[in-house]
Amino acid sequence: DEIKRDGGVHTPILVYKSTKGKFKVIAGHRRSLAAQKAGLLKIPAMVHESMSEEQAFLIQMIENEQREEPSFIDRALSMQRAMKEFGYTQQRVAEVFKTYGSDVSKHLGLLKLDPKTQQAIHNGEFTFKDALRLKNAKPEASSLVADAVSAVSAMDKSKAEKQRINKDRKGTRLNSSHEWISRMPSS
Repeated sequence: DEIKRDGGVHTPILVYKSTKGKFKVIAGHRRSLAAQKAGLLKIPAMVHESMSEEQAFLIQMIENEQREEPSFIDRALSMQRAMKEFGYTQQRVAEVFKTYGSDVSKHLGLLKLDPKTQQAIHNGEFTFKDALRLKNAKPEASSLVADAVSAVSAMDKSKAEKQRINKDRKGTRLNSSHEWISRMPSS
C-alpha cells in the first residue's frame, strides 16, 4: 500500500541474466517483493547482461553485509557457498569477508550444530562467543541450551509486551478518568 501511495518503486533493483537465461535479482530483493505484494507489474531495474554467478554472489554478499548485520549462521552459509560453488579457499573467503581465516573456520563450524541451535543463533539469541561454546558441546546439550535460551527470550518478549500493554491501559484509564471528570456538572 505504501509503495502504491508513494507512486511505485523509485530506486531501481539490480538484476542479471543467469546462465539459464532467467533474470535474477542481485540487489533489491525487498523492494521487488514489496512491489509484487502491492500488485505492481513493473519496477525500475538495472540489467547486467554479462555477469557471472560468482560476480552476482559477491555483489549480493557485499550488499547484505552493508545493509544489516547478518546473523552468524547467514555469514557461515555465505562462506560455505563461496567455497562449495565457486571453489574459494578458506583464505580467499577470509579476504572477501574481510576477516581472519580462523573466523571462517569458526563460522563454518556453527553449521555442524543441530537445526534448532542454528535457528536460535540465527535469531540472535547468542553472541558469537557463546555460539562457539555450543559448537564444542554434545548435540543434546547444545539443543537443550538453545531451547532454554529461546524460552527465556520468548518470556522476555512476552514480559516486554505485557509491560507495553499495561502502560497503554494506564494511559487509557487516565484518559477515561479525565473525560469523566470533565463531564461532571460544574457547581
